[in-house]
Amino acid sequence: MSQPLRLTTVLACRSSAPSHAREWWRHAALGVGLEPDESIAADVELCLSELMANATQAGARTVTIAVAFADDALEISVTDDAPGMPVLRTTQPDDEHGRGLQVIASLSED
Repeated sequence: MSQPLRLTTVLACRSSAPSHAREWWRHAALGVGLEPDESIAADVELCLSELMANATQAGARTVTIAVAFADDALEISVTDDAPGMPVLRTTQPDDEHGRGLQVIASLSED
């Protein structure tokens, strides 16, 4: 296994935070040879958007995104300074919010 390439950024939480996270990810992905239209790149972009929106809604001031690329593995961590932890909710078909963590869980694997 090769030494992982680690990239990290700290972003301020504002309404523009999800788009800033997506832009940062696109640059990081291109830097290691992933094209934006590749499935994994698009999935990561969606997950980062959801996590940034959650952090902003929870009252975080900053969010740290770390990405590690190694061999065929990609690890992403997102931490924020908001109090508490996010909770995976059970939603109803007509709910307008509350599906972000479900989306992330469906796109992620351990």
